[in-house]
Amino acid sequence: TPLIIDNGSYECRVGWAGETDPRVRFENMVAKYRDRAVNNQVIRVGPDALNDPSIRTHARSPFDGGILFSSDLLQYSLDYAFFKMGLEGERVDHPVLLTEAVCNPAASRKS
Repeated sequence: TPLIIDNGSYECRVGWAGETDPRVRFENMVAKYRDRAVNNQVIRVGPDALNDPSIRTHARSPFDGGILFSSDLLQYSLDYAFFKMGLEGERVDHPVLLTEAVCNPAASRKS
């Protein structure tokens, strides 16, 4: 069964083809910051990036004006989506359909 990812600039929706509603929905925000107590980089996505006021200030969208500008932030967002769908590991043994904005400039695919 194909996995459908509607990767919007505000919200990411993920589910299986043929189902009426997405199984996973989250705000498309990623927070990267350094935890000085343990000297590690911490990455939080979706509600985990927005619910804590001290982390929220670090949250950024992979999009700017509806156009993808950060493939790194997109990668964290997609990893989170796969995790929430229960698809952990190096491979996804399902076809994946990923949406993009209409008239998306080709340059945004290379970021």
